Amino acid sequence: MGFLKEILIAKKKELGSIKAGLTRNGSMGYGKNTGAISPEKGFTGNISPGRVNIIAEIKKASPSKGS
Repeated sequence: MGFLKEILIAKKKELGSIKAGLTRNGSMGYGKNTGAISPEKGFTGNISPGRVNIIAEIKKASPSKGS
């Protein structure tokens, strides 16, 4: 089997796992089961002690570089 074909097969399997909500090591990753916030609880209801809570903002460009 060619090298590129092996990569293609591996990537298809990886994509299937990601779509199923699992990463290569079996932990939660991208997909439907990522633990998205619940709109019923609101912001403070979704932040809880005892687990990692990440608040992030993704921007297209740096303010110093302009938009």
